[in-house]
Amino acid sequence: MKFHFVLLRFENDPNLSDKTYWYVSEMQLKEGDKVLAPVGIHDRLQAATVVKTQECEPQNAPYDVHTVKTVMSRLGMRTLEIDSVSLLEFGGERYDEKHYTPFGRILYAEEKPQFSEGFRFYGIRIFLPEEEKDPLRVIAETNGGVLLYGKRGEEVFEALLNLLKGNEEPLAEGIDEETLTRLKEKLK
Repeated sequence: MKFHFVLLRFENDPNLSDKTYWYVSEMQLKEGDKVLAPVGIHDRLQAATVVKTQECEPQNAPYDVHTVKTVMSRLGMRTLEIDSVSLLEFGGERYDEKHYTPFGRILYAEEKPQFSEGFRFYGIRIFLPEEEKDPLRVIAETNGGVLLYGKRGEEVFEALLNLLKGNEEPLAEGIDEETLTRLKEKLK
């Protein structure tokens, strides 16, 4: 079985920018592509540029295939098509000078999706209807992913983006400090 290795440079991180790092990619990438990849013990996503690519068998790999990390996606938020439903994924949004939101935590659909029986994606088990009185608390407390939909879902989605960028005002009314802290932890 061949692996698609990519050599990455993390230009936005002064601690990493003078070195390159090997990752595996499930996508076919080429030199110059911008990607998001996990870094450090907490696997926070950072942007990187592909410097080199290499297809090889495990015995000829430039890095141990048992410990190498995997590129998460191309740079930026992504839209997914699942069961003919178009979803915007919260992951890939920049929230500080070098970090990006993780994938698999928050999804958004314009309307309530009708998925086929047995639908599972990133462990998402919770759909937040427009009538939910306290969606931020539910998001903060759930262990799985959350799917937002409709006008209210869009408002919550935007509020979460603002929260990550340091603007807590839209969330401050009626939200306790513990919920804010839990939301921040979940989204980083």
